[in-house]
Amino acid sequence: AVQPHLGKCFDAMARIDFATDADGVPTTEVVAMLSPEAEKVRFVESVQAVGAVEMWLGAVETMMKLSLYDDARACINSMRAGAGLEEWTFGFAAQSILMIGQVSWTAGVENALHAAHSGTDKKALAAYNKEWIQKIQAMVELVRGQLSPLQRTILGAKLVIDVHARDTVATMVAQEVERVNDFEWQRQLRYYWEEEVADYTPYVDGPHEDCVIRQTNSRFVNGYEYLGNTPRLVITPLTDKCYMTLTGAL
Repeated sequence: AVQPHLGKCFDAMARIDFATDADGVPTTEVVAMLSPEAEKVRFVESVQAVGAVEMWLGAVETMMKLSLYDDARACINSMRAGAGLEEWTFGFAAQSILMIGQVSWTAGVENALHAAHSGTDKKALAAYNKEWIQKIQAMVELVRGQLSPLQRTILGAKLVIDVHARDTVATMVAQEVERVNDFEWQRQLRYYWEEEVADYTPYVDGPHEDCVIRQTNSRFVNGYEYLGNTPRLVITPLTDKCYMTLTGAL
């Protein structure tokens, strides 16, 4: 009875998936959530849909955050372990791929800026952008293959974000930006994976690592609300200004 109304409670949760017994009859055990696009994210622990609906729906919300947090941690660990592009891109929830991809880009740009500022490599930022363009070309090749609708959507969304990242670094190279504290870099929406985050993380007594988003003087810890697997509109200079206005207001 709750399924038709889930969209009013959660932005991208179209329905929840119940476990079945030996006869194939659904039980009260909630084991996963599905987006309107039919992306399925399994819960790290099941939730019992019994008792007052506001109580177990609260437990579903908690499990949504825990599951996405665990998925993001597995995603960044897989990237650090050197997983292949196809294996990595299609192995995790879409929002984890997009977020960890931005974490990787932010780290790469800042490493290049540090190298340029220290004099180790004055052309480090331009060299990094060439590497980034090669990654974009690899994704373009992947798009041309046989993909499911969900796989094509996540690749399209990541390409939109990565092309904007390419253009951002190209602008910084043209302006000869060499410092992490330069406003041209500080005004960008930047994602960091920090090992010690003092704020509340989904696990109260668990890991303290988390994704932190920064822009100018603003700082936010990822909230892990489920976003599904949706396309992205092209990012323009006006989009950047909107981001900066919104993060500054929040």
